[in-house]
Amino acid sequence: KEDYENKLDAIKLHSGYYRYLFRARKDTHTTKFDEIADKVEHYGKQIGDDYRVVVTGHSLGGALSTIFSFYASLEERFTKNGAIHVVTFGCPKVAGYQFADAIRHQEDVEKLRIARFHNVKDASKLIPCSFLFSLKLRLLCVFKAYLSIFSYTYSTSLTALLKGKKLSGM
Repeated sequence: KEDYENKLDAIKLHSGYYRYLFRARKDTHTTKFDEIADKVEHYGKQIGDDYRVVVTGHSLGGALSTIFSFYASLEERFTKNGAIHVVTFGCPKVAGYQFADAIRHQEDVEKLRIARFHNVKDASKLIPCSFLFSLKLRLLCVFKAYLSIFSYTYSTSLTALLKGKKLSGM
């Protein structure tokens, strides 16, 4: 709707997450996004006209929370009392750089605030990468995820051995 630096006409999102939120149901012809948004608005009005929206999720829920909150931040009914606040834990990547630019814009205009938390060794933050990169970079991404898991397992085992602890399976 608004112009900002590096704005594109379309934003690439992970197709599975997008379909889950925006595919029309066969029975009601509504989308999950519309159902959730209508419930949020309904319950918000029961709280009072000055309600604020906070969205949270873990892993898949974090991915869906990120996409839902971005699109909800485009609607005045959810941002009239302040930015939508999002907190995710172990959230996988949901889109490319265009989406990051759009999120940054929504944060700059104070319609959205996102906090992502993940463990340093968490491979979920590196995936899915198949739709974002060339084959060479996809392989690198998978390799880095493998190394991340391997190095954590190795360093944990090495630390236990150095402390003289017997590891299970040894």
